Amino acid sequence: MEYRSMNSDGLVTTLIGNKIKGLRRDAGYTAVEFAQLIGCKSAQQLYRYERGINKIDIDTLVSALKILRVDIKEFFNEVMWEVQ
Repeated sequence: MEYRSMNSDGLVTTLIGNKIKGLRRDAGYTAVEFAQLIGCKSAQQLYRYERGINKIDIDTLVSALKILRVDIKEFFNEVMWEVQ
């Protein structure tokens, strides 16, 4: 199975951010609420993660997925499917 390059265009970072944003909205959290729950310093930082401007660290991502009740393996399977 071949994968296109992920480093040059930030594709994975953008996909992860978009997925987190969609899951957050579906769960009914505002950016301010969710940022506090996952330990972000501000809603602005969360927005940067969601837009793929900044890379979310693994600890914050795991916290977000736990709060959203999303299986980490399923989450990354979906991301990798979209990368193909």
